[in-house]
Amino acid sequence: MQAAIVLVAAGAGTRFGRPKALVELAGATLLARSAAAFAALPHRVAVVGHSAGGYDAAHALLAYPDFYKVAVASSADHDHRMEKAWWPEMYMGWPVDSAYHQQSNITMAGNLKGKLLITHGGIDENVNPSATFKLAEALVKNDKPFEMLIFPSQRHGYAGDHRNYFIKKRWNFFVEHLLGDVPIWDIKWENKDKKTSE
Repeated sequence: MQAAIVLVAAGAGTRFGRPKALVELAGATLLARSAAAFAALPHRVAVVGHSAGGYDAAHALLAYPDFYKVAVASSADHDHRMEKAWWPEMYMGWPVDSAYHQQSNITMAGNLKGKLLITHGGIDENVNPSATFKLAEALVKNDKPFEMLIFPSQRHGYAGDHRNYFIKKRWNFFVEHLLGDVPIWDIKWENKDKKTSE
């Protein structure tokens, strides 16, 4: 049996009004857990995240390419200059210097060494899919191999069959690229969305 460590990058607290200190604590916690993971399995550390966590997942792989080996970033805001203004400004302030450019996943695309899967809903009204398209374009321009999956009919989150498909794709991405094992596609799902009539 092989082992791997997958860290989940997720926002701390409630959806809106997260105190900056809480966000910084969540980042410090992720770094501490990453260090512990690396000490245990230095060649099998991965990160996964959705939305802002998706940005974090891709950013971890691009900023620390010798540390993280695999990342899955779903519905991510890869460049805060493209994001709704109030979201990044709440934590990063007004973009008066080069910080927004430097922390952009698009700017850092040339750093990719590991395996990256980026996904997005085609009609996402929260994070525009163009963020993922621009990252894909930057990866192509830098001749970096990656995988991209677009769900044309999905919004910021994925529902029903699309959710199941994404879960299988994400799981198999880790199985193949983190464990070096053969992915299993034929998975039977319990349909919890189906309502029974009484």
